[in-house]
Amino acid sequence: MPTFEFPSNMDASTKFGALMLAQCIVDYWRQRGYFVKAERYQVPGSEVWGVRSNLLNGIPRAKL
Repeated sequence: MPTFEFPSNMDASTKFGALMLAQCIVDYWRQRGYFVKAERYQVPGSEVWGVRSNLLNGIPRAKL
């Protein structure tokens, strides 16, 4: 399966970068048979974007 690699020179704290990082996380775990939710969000009161997911200590909770 092809996988998207997050470019090392991309800023993950931008709106676009956070979206791409969230998609990388979902794709990574999907290819390994896990269901993971990841989404971008804007840090309140700033121009910074982040990613949150339902991973628990970096581990997915549910198999597909």
